[in-house]
Amino acid sequence: MKNFVKFFAVIVFCTVIYSPLFAQEQMPEMTSEQKAWMDYMAPGPEHAMMAKAAGEWKVKTTAWEKPGDEPVVSEGTSKSEMILGGRYFKEEFEGSAWGMPMSGINIMAFDNSTKEYVSTWVDNMGTGITMSKGKWDDEAKAIVMWGSMVDPTTGGEMKYKSVIKTIDDNNNVFEMYMIQDGQEFKTFLMESTRVK
Repeated sequence: MKNFVKFFAVIVFCTVIYSPLFAQEQMPEMTSEQKAWMDYMAPGPEHAMMAKAAGEWKVKTTAWEKPGDEPVVSEGTSKSEMILGGRYFKEEFEGSAWGMPMSGINIMAFDNSTKEYVSTWVDNMGTGITMSKGKWDDEAKAIVMWGSMVDPTTGGEMKYKSVIKTIDDNNNVFEMYMIQDGQEFKTFLMESTRVK
């Protein structure tokens, strides 16, 4: 935290002192600490990839409560945008799941320091925050993330895997797999088609 405060104090000082001189002289060379912070806060190619999914989408959802169940299919919409200077992807979903109205918000990041994608999800079907982390999987051609959520029936954790695939600029797929007794089963599928 001390280094964080020190870094911002240096940035403010440099902005106030040196901004009139930009036209005449170059800024002094950054320290390694300053460069590390600048690298950490700069959007990169992973953020540009997420930005391609900004827009408005028609969404088909398919849900399974447990293996072998008949799927429950419904429709919805989502709107997404990059926020905070292109550093985070924000998506708002409106539709239904398991026959009930569902609204949810996803915030997704690519952490330049850990080289991981991080996703948080909140919706009206719970009161907690679900978080997952993962990386790009070359073989799957997808972002594969792992996370956990609370099982309100037991108070314990339910582990899950999510897979985000871009089919093309106008189609993408989100799959969610629950992990029970070391076995995965697909519990949720969102197929999105761009409207705008």
